[in-house]
Amino acid sequence: LLGVTALTLMFGWQYATLGVTLILFGTTLNDQGSWASFGVNLLCMGTLPVTLSWLLLNWAQRRLPHNFFIYVYINAFLAAGVSILATGAAGATLLWATGIHSLDWLGYQYLPYFPLMFFSEAVMSGMVMTLLVALRPDWVCSFDDNLYINGK
Repeated sequence: LLGVTALTLMFGWQYATLGVTLILFGTTLNDQGSWASFGVNLLCMGTLPVTLSWLLLNWAQRRLPHNFFIYVYINAFLAAGVSILATGAAGATLLWATGIHSLDWLGYQYLPYFPLMFFSEAVMSGMVMTLLVALRPDWVCSFDDNLYINGK
């Protein structure tokens, strides 16, 4: 899960989805997951965070001023945190809906860690994207110097 937003901002949603699929394939191949749940894992841990990150990027580009700090704080920090929360919520919902765990267990063992996941993912993705945009902006497909920096 770490870095899915950064991957999306760097390469676009198509390549980010492909990258997450390859990573999930590798982890499943190394017995870190089951092949029976590959599709569900791909939806929860790949497609959902990539889609949310891309939707938030498009929303910010249409609705918010084009500013370097808005790009970093909204598209990197906030989008990463929101996507990890949505992924965790989707996982908790699946665990509850399939009867694997009760709501009491999820509330005690799973849900209290959401703020920690939000903060760590947001900080990591935000720092990576800040460095990339500042030092190598041509490596980030969703960032345009003319749009975010020139003339500001």
